[in-house]
Amino acid sequence: MTPAELRAWRDRHFLDQDELASLLEVHPQTVRNWEHGRTRIPHLAVLALETLAGERERLRSKMAAKRAELNRKRRANAERQKALRDKRIAAAL
Repeated sequence: MTPAELRAWRDRHFLDQDELASLLEVHPQTVRNWEHGRTRIPHLAVLALETLAGERERLRSKMAAKRAELNRKRRANAERQKALRDKRIAAAL
């Protein structure tokens, strides 16, 4: 991974240098050194970034599924409420 690729990865995941350093459990200056090409990015750091990206994607997928499930439940609940209202109105007439 090049310094530019690291910066692009960090930007894509909406992380600043300090946040990335915290996730990787390294000093923030280490991330700055990597991004400026002063020190080589270790292979283990690259593997950790790939793992973090995969975990974020799994969480994103899981959240999307939960959101879809909640929306289905809300629609079903709204339909039940409407049916109850219609039933009360019909009974009142």
